[in-house]
Amino acid sequence: MIRYSTDNLFLLLILLLVTSCQSPAVIDERDTPTPRAFHQMTYDSARQLIVTFGGQSGMLTTAEDEFPQANWLNDTWTFKGDVWQQVNASISLRSSSGYDIAFDANRNVTVLIGVSQESEGNNRFAMWEFDGSGWHIAAMNEEIPAQLFPLLAIDPHQKDLFLFSGFQLSDIWQYDGQSWSLSPSHVPPLMRGSPIAQVVYFEQIEAFVFTNLTGETEKFAPFQEEHWSFLPSREENIGSRFGFDMVYDTARGVIVLFGGQRQARPAGSLQLEVIETLNDTWEFDGEVWYEVSPRHMPPARYGHAMVYDEARGVVVLFGGIAADGTYLNDTWEYDGVTWTQK
Repeated sequence: MIRYSTDNLFLLLILLLVTSCQSPAVIDERDTPTPRAFHQMTYDSARQLIVTFGGQSGMLTTAEDEFPQANWLNDTWTFKGDVWQQVNASISLRSSSGYDIAFDANRNVTVLIGVSQESEGNNRFAMWEFDGSGWHIAAMNEEIPAQLFPLLAIDPHQKDLFLFSGFQLSDIWQYDGQSWSLSPSHVPPLMRGSPIAQVVYFEQIEAFVFTNLTGETEKFAPFQEEHWSFLPSREENIGSRFGFDMVYDTARGVIVLFGGQRQARPAGSLQLEVIETLNDTWEFDGEVWYEVSPRHMPPARYGHAMVYDEARGVVVLFGGIAADGTYLNDTWEYDGVTWTQK
């Protein structure tokens, strides 16, 4: 298992994002979001549709650039099982700082947490809400320090949103639909930012489940009122990976994880080496990870996004970057038996 120290963690993440996305080919299709990776998706249970925002469509370079600059998208799409539709809605977001979205079941809006383009010199998170037709910026009662790649998840029992405030901080913020409050408990900061970590809420055990770049899995659960505790989990070998995604399948009571890319930085080198781009499917039952063997599987990829469609009972996967560097815009669904391309 590859392990990383906090001293070189920030540099590693920058290298992961830069070296993994150079000189891509692009496949475009009609009536579908343009090819992209590192976008965000969530399920709007009130309108029974999937909301997709943003992502990266390639890397832009000039002779003067020390590092390639990502070409970030600012568009919004919805998907209801048969067709993608673009919504005429965009926001002023500093996408390179990372962002995450989740559906707020208290108020039936999709919430996006990120850093505004207008916030130069004021490094605080901003919040936008999407009501199915457009985005609007929402007031925040607290000034939450912004960090790279926040993680946002919902506790479906309390219907509260939880913000794990990013790559370097260990703060947890809770949102009840009216105000943000800082939790008295903390999550250790190592490996807590997207796209090197993912978090979902596991309803059966009433806990948030984290899986990070090293392949380690932790369960973090509300214990009593505002008190939280770590629950041990049996470690299984899903292996280290970057740019994977995972979602909770409420009908079957398992977490589904797909894909990612194994990368390593040789000692003394600033260049990352790709070991393998993955198309494996894993499930987590609350105690162990186990690999499953669907009859059909999407091509290997990383940087994709996944969400569980509650109305249709399927996991939906969109986009990502293929093993050859091609940005993708294909849509796949997983019903617990096989993957099917839409």
